[in-house]
Amino acid sequence: FFGLDANRLTVGYRNIKVNQIDPLLDRDLIKGYFSNYGLESRYIKKYIVPAYDMRSVLLVGMKYYKAKNSSQQGPGSSGFDADFDFSIDEFPYYPNQSYYDYPNLNTSVFLENILYVDSNFSITPGIRYEHIDTKSDGYYRSISLNLVNQPTNDTTIYSNSSNVRNFTLLGIGFSYKTKKENEFYANISQNYRSVTFADISIQNPSFLIDPEIEDESGYSFDIGFRGIYKSN
Repeated sequence: FFGLDANRLTVGYRNIKVNQIDPLLDRDLIKGYFSNYGLESRYIKKYIVPAYDMRSVLLVGMKYYKAKNSSQQGPGSSGFDADFDFSIDEFPYYPNQSYYDYPNLNTSVFLENILYVDSNFSITPGIRYEHIDTKSDGYYRSISLNLVNQPTNDTTIYSNSSNVRNFTLLGIGFSYKTKKENEFYANISQNYRSVTFADISIQNPSFLIDPEIEDESGYSFDIGFRGIYKSN
């Protein structure tokens, strides 16, 4: 079992270099809150394949993960202390105000099986099924100012998105061990990178989320040799 209840608060000038003097204007204040919990369980079973008298090891497992994170950005104070209160009254036309909730659900089941063909050679196929539901729900302010810093446009834009996907990942590994405790091995598996919160949140009116946005996918492959170089 695992869980997290944490926050990260940051305040400062993101567009001012560290060797410049602070202008003592509105600072960027970003608050992030992270709350999640989950469970991962595995079961291992050693058995013999009767027809071939082959030793095998089976692993089956599942994972459940649920989260509700949030992010809020707005004007910080014009001071130089660690002040984490928004100064909306002092800076009502701060251009990057936003608030988003990020509900997230991930469940998966997986299976691997080591097949010992003989005392030296083994094959390990594996499969993993994933269900991922990534969402964002919030708003941002679109503000335009004239030359005397008066608003010509002040609009709150609400947006939400949901990305639900189900997919299967496959992989297989090979291992050959010599009598001198050395091993040749090779593995190949499918992999993915899921859509992140930054990919599905809008904080700029010129941005647009692609409704067909998808996770990145690919393959991982490795081959090698390992063992004992020298022993006494």
